[in-house]
Amino acid sequence: WDPACVDTELSNVIGDVWKSTFAVPAGDWEYKVALNDTWDVSYPSANVALSVGAATDVSIYHSHLTHWVADSETTGSSPHRAASSPSSDVPS
Repeated sequence: WDPACVDTELSNVIGDVWKSTFAVPAGDWEYKVALNDTWDVSYPSANVALSVGAATDVSIYHSHLTHWVADSETTGSSPHRAASSPSSDVPS
């Protein structure tokens, strides 16, 4: 995992929410969000497990304000909240 890899950077989509979509091969994976291209600050504290039965696009979300992390695959159309979450839904 290289937190400085530009291919894994998230883009600001609205307010404090950042998102990117990645082509993920089938298998069991882990992820977390690293800020400022280092592991000095990352969310959540533990890695998030992600199991993908077939190759698919997965969106990863992060709120810089509340530090929640979410993905589109874990619960289908309603992103998984891997850390503390806001009361509103994640933008698509």
